[in-house]
Amino acid sequence: GFPLDAAHEARYNRYVTVVARLKPGADQAEVLVKPGSNGLSNGQGVLVDARRGLLWICSGTLGYTTVPTRPSALKSYDLATGAPRASYELPDKGYCNDLAQDEQGNIYVTDSFQPRVFRWRDGDAALQVWKEDAAFSAGPEDFKLNGIAIDRHHVYVSTVTAAPYLLRIDIQPDGSPSAVTSSSSRQPERRTTSATNCGSASVAPSNAW
Repeated sequence: GFPLDAAHEARYNRYVTVVARLKPGADQAEVLVKPGSNGLSNGQGVLVDARRGLLWICSGTLGYTTVPTRPSALKSYDLATGAPRASYELPDKGYCNDLAQDEQGNIYVTDSFQPRVFRWRDGDAALQVWKEDAAFSAGPEDFKLNGIAIDRHHVYVSTVTAAPYLLRIDIQPDGSPSAVTSSSSRQPERRTTSATNCGSASVAPSNAW
């Protein structure tokens, strides 16, 4: 396979969604999560959750996979062993593209097939729709959201259709989302990639689809 996204932790182990781990000083990566483990199709976004000891992966496929096709889902694996921990399917045939974590440890997920952002919090048995908005449907294509990045209480998302701006939703004090606004201001420094190729962008969410 080829890496679509990568994440690292403080010890500088690197994780790519083949899914393999490259330890500091190593020349060869080692397989951490085998293809098909816990229904993993192709990996899209990946996130290291050091506080929980988990590796989160957006799993989905548009037909290009060597394992049985499963519904798109947010999946978690043990960060040390790669053992499966949980799987949260996106409802209504959604597509898990990218994910980010806020300062409280909550996980936010973009949906490329429906105009919505999901949130997962400790104790949740399923993903919860955090924000659904027509602004997430940019352009004539059927695809919706792509990348996501969080800068303190600001959530930035990009649409799959290339647009010269990011969309911003603020996390309000009670955790609820604000209205969606367009943002062309300084973007959070985070590298992310799209779900259909291995292109990347040096700004927060990419428009590499």
